[in-house]
Amino acid sequence: MGVTGHGWGEPGPDDLLAELSRWAAAERVGRAAGERSRLRALVDQSAAEATWSGILVDLAEVGAEVTLSLRGARRVVGRLVGTGRDLVVIERARRGPVLVPVGAISSVIPSAGHPPPEIPGRFGAGRAGEPRPGGQRPPALDLGLADALDALGADGAPVTVHTADESFHGVVSACGQDLVTVRAEGAERRPVHIALGAITCVELR
Repeated sequence: MGVTGHGWGEPGPDDLLAELSRWAAAERVGRAAGERSRLRALVDQSAAEATWSGILVDLAEVGAEVTLSLRGARRVVGRLVGTGRDLVVIERARRGPVLVPVGAISSVIPSAGHPPPEIPGRFGAGRAGEPRPGGQRPPALDLGLADALDALGADGAPVTVHTADESFHGVVSACGQDLVTVRAEGAERRPVHIALGAITCVELR
C-alpha cells in the first residue's frame, strides 16, 4: 500500500487515514466478490447434481403451492404435501387430494403468490424466496402408486382415474403390478382395466 500526501510536504495524519480507508474499502469489495464467486460455483454444482425426485421432496417439505403440467395437457394446482416412491400428493382447496405419478409430470412451477421461503439444497439454502435445487434425496414415504390404489380399493373410496385421453369414475376393485381395475359408475358398473403407466393422476372424491 502506497501513501501519498498533498503538495510538497510529507503526508499528514489525515492523508494516512484517508488512504487506509480507501485500502480497507477495496479489500472488502474484493473479499465480497470472491465470496459471491465461490457461492455461485457451489450453487451451480448443486444444480448440476439435482434430481427430479430431490426437487419434489424439497417442495413437499415446505408445502409449496405448485402447478403441475401433466401428459395430455392436464394441469393440477395445489399444495404439494407428500412424495412417495413414484408419486406425489397434491392437496387442493375445497376439493379432494390428487395422486400424481412422478413419470406423468412434465414440469413443476411453484406459485408466485406463495413461493417457498427457502428450499434447502445440497450446499444450503438460497436467499429468501429463491428456490435452490436439491440433491439426490429420497422420497419421504415408502409408498408407490400401486400401493396407494390398493389401499383406496380396500377402503371403497370413490376415485376418478385420468389418463391422457380418458377419465374413469368409480371404485378400485383390484390393483396388480402394472394395472388397476376400476369398477365404473353407472348402470352396468363394468370393470375397466387401466395400465398404471398410462395414468396421469388419480382424484379422490
